[in-house]
Amino acid sequence: MVSRLLAWLGLAMLLMGSLGPLVRVSAQDESDPEATISALQTQVAELSGDAPTAEPSAADDATATSRATRPTGQTEVGSEEASSRRVNVELILDVSGSMGQGLDSGETRMDTAKRVLSGVIAAIPERDGVNVGLRIYGHEGDNSEAGQALSCRSSELVVPIDGVDKSELRSQIRLLQPTGWTPIGLSLDRAAEDFPEASDDVVNAVVLVTDGLETCGGDPVAAAEQLLSGNRAARTHVIGFALTPEEQQVIGDIAREGDGLLFGAGNADELSQALFSVLEELEIVTGTGYVGGNAFSLIPAGESGEISVVTSGNLDQIGRVPLVLRNNTSDDVSSVKVTVTARDASGDLVGVADALSVEPTFVPAGGLAFGYAYFGNVSLPADVVFDFEVTAPLASEDRFTIFRDLDIVEASLFDDRIVGVAENGHEQDLGNLGFTAMCFDLEGTPLSHNSGSVNTIIAPGETQEFQVTILAFALDEGGCPAFLVTGRGF
Repeated sequence: MVSRLLAWLGLAMLLMGSLGPLVRVSAQDESDPEATISALQTQVAELSGDAPTAEPSAADDATATSRATRPTGQTEVGSEEASSRRVNVELILDVSGSMGQGLDSGETRMDTAKRVLSGVIAAIPERDGVNVGLRIYGHEGDNSEAGQALSCRSSELVVPIDGVDKSELRSQIRLLQPTGWTPIGLSLDRAAEDFPEASDDVVNAVVLVTDGLETCGGDPVAAAEQLLSGNRAARTHVIGFALTPEEQQVIGDIAREGDGLLFGAGNADELSQALFSVLEELEIVTGTGYVGGNAFSLIPAGESGEISVVTSGNLDQIGRVPLVLRNNTSDDVSSVKVTVTARDASGDLVGVADALSVEPTFVPAGGLAFGYAYFGNVSLPADVVFDFEVTAPLASEDRFTIFRDLDIVEASLFDDRIVGVAENGHEQDLGNLGFTAMCFDLEGTPLSHNSGSVNTIIAPGETQEFQVTILAFALDEGGCPAFLVTGRGF
């Protein structure tokens, strides 16, 4: 009897709205979704009063209100460094003619790189000590013999290394078109003038993204070596995009002599991971952290300085509206709350809902969180407009209360489910593990919110395999071309 009581208590806790992501959703849950949600809410009301919470004071809240747009991809950002430390990063992007070639996804290399870079830039924190610039090459002339001379002289710093001007960085990236030849050596030579002198408190780094080898007679290996040994002391990290194994081996010499990291990328997901890995190495971000998946570059950037919902989906068959928010402030936040109002084209109020599930618990500066608002058994007009009020308490030194987010080590889509591996990065055992995945179309619009759980306990440093089954109706209505996934325990 005692064991049965404990089992039911554990189930009830999993069904609490504040523990929404820990509910396993499977095909059989669709038989009577309204009854299921009603029962869930009843249990929430009965149990939530006993849940220990830390009420933030008004002074500790950062609140933003925004209207989400529906367009026609996490990085966990590291804690703020001491104000004396400065990290200067120059992105050097290949704009040669070969960037116009297609990938298996149907996009060109150029369009993929632009999309991914825009998403990565959106996740870089705007804080003192972080400076990001953009240099491009091969953007003049053309890739014919006649245009070679001009193109091989084209290497331009289009955004200086001065703060993180996300608007200008994205604006310059949008303008890029694949054009000419590949003067990598020239670009590294000129990059030496873009940086301040290095010191114990000043770190300089180049992040070179190229889809080809040097074609202008330069010596990028020697240039990377010189860049490292000069008074700017900039390391050169290299990402080979859609290169052959032989080409990747050649550009590896640039990274080796530049004391940098070397990555290969054949698609958007791999390019995004490579870029975030370099930013992790530079301690600007700390990897995918509590959110994994392949949809990072699809998520809208949002407004600088705001914590806001940047995209939302349609009302699904069980009365939920999936949503994604981005923290574009310089502060880490936790336990984010979202209130959603729905209005018709005339501005009349037609529905109100609170987000029952927003994850992860901790949302760092530049980070993403996602969840859903539950409207219940309502019919919303086709022209509905959602307004979102986001309340985001600043994260305290102990940024977790009940729930502790899991590190997503690996995640991939397999048939009708998302499978992966999570790690307990905390100093205590975690049980009642829950995992939540959101599916997106290839334009970044949320399609469905899906959950799963694992009934086990993992010790600090241990990993756990998991899977999240995608709702059957969601598969019928668009599937899961791209996804994000997160997990937590207590």
